[in-house]
Amino acid sequence: MGQNVGPNHEHREWQDLEYVETPDESDYREAIKTGIANNDEKRRYLRMRIWWCGNDAIREGAGESLSEEHLDNLQEFAKLLSEDEADGRLMKAEVYRELGMFEESKRLLEFDFPEEMAAALNCIHANVERGENRVMEVTCGEQ
Repeated sequence: MGQNVGPNHEHREWQDLEYVETPDESDYREAIKTGIANNDEKRRYLRMRIWWCGNDAIREGAGESLSEEHLDNLQEFAKLLSEDEADGRLMKAEVYRELGMFEESKRLLEFDFPEEMAAALNCIHANVERGENRVMEVTCGEQ
């Protein structure tokens, strides 16, 4: 059953409360700047969200390439991603691809990834081989 996000008629005392808003890119950046993200897991989460915000803006037509600020974020994000497990390694390969670091991306793709990652792996690999670093959707659908 879905959650009711409208006014709650059962609890009148709640009706004047403000609704929670989804954080935006500036909120994520502020969380990093203030140090509220006090461990690598939190910093990874915030930097991933900033990455996605930058990519979403391009997909929505707000530019053709990532800004220097977004590229700097990707550099920092890559430092937080593990190469020892499949998810982190594949994500890092995609980050490097977007940064135009194709040899590094190619090196990361040489790994025994689980079969369920084959679609995303093939997509990233094809774009690396083409030298394509523009923002694009990595298909993760089933084979």
